Amino acid sequence: MIKVTSDAANKLIKKKLEQEKGILTDKISKMSTFIVAITENYDQIKAEQEAEFNLNETISQIDEIDKKIITIRHAKSVFNNSVVMKNGFTVGDNIIRLAILEREKSIYSRLATRQKKIRNTSINKDIEYTYLNYDLEDAKKKYDSVYTEISEIQEELNIVNSSAEYKFEIDIDL
Repeated sequence: MIKVTSDAANKLIKKKLEQEKGILTDKISKMSTFIVAITENYDQIKAEQEAEFNLNETISQIDEIDKKIITIRHAKSVFNNSVVMKNGFTVGDNIIRLAILEREKSIYSRLATRQKKIRNTSINKDIEYTYLNYDLEDAKKKYDSVYTEISEIQEELNIVNSSAEYKFEIDIDL
């Protein structure tokens, strides 16, 4: 049984398991074929290559790594969908909420930075003006509100991800 934080689980997947898997897939790419010169003994070279590389064994090792990754990601998913943060939403809900808020922030940023009145020149050389049909201050307030909410959620997520631990059953050397 291993007990880790979400940050540690991510590092375990990325820095250990995915790296080990990459080494094995590179091994398949490099060692799945071999070259024999006409003057060399094919059977001898093949026996030497088979001693260094066994495709089924390598695939089995990759499958074991994938099972470990699935176990860790499942534990993380259960954690994300069961731990409730201060705002009443789960970690998973807050991750989704952040994506929504980032889109809103982009919209309100554009609205909050417009000019109230813009001078245009029409095709017939008449001077025209484009006016906002909303209160610029309302857009700025909404932007500030969304920005603040993003900051608060992100801050709490950072604390949860680096301090709250969850457990899962896995055989791995840390």
